[in-house]
Amino acid sequence: MENLKPEARALILALRKWKNKINSPTLKTILEEIYVEIELNTLKGKALLYGVTIALRDGILQYLNTTQETINSLLKKLICIGISYLSNPPLYRHLG
Repeated sequence: MENLKPEARALILALRKWKNKINSPTLKTILEEIYVEIELNTLKGKALLYGVTIALRDGILQYLNTTQETINSLLKKLICIGISYLSNPPLYRHLG
């Protein structure tokens, strides 16, 4: 949470005390963007992002969808692909 903008951090801290349901679509959209930003700063989030990118590039997703695998096993495989990509030295990474 240290890489967040001060406004986003303040909003998250304020909403920790909020007990009611959030009805505002604008606030929900802002919170979704903040949560995506938080998730992409974790290893799991980065691995999932790179796993999906590599799977789309290599056409792996078409094969995985035709075998009727569950969402959990698909996510686990995508995270494994992403972690193996992130484990490579930066010299061998093509995507970033």
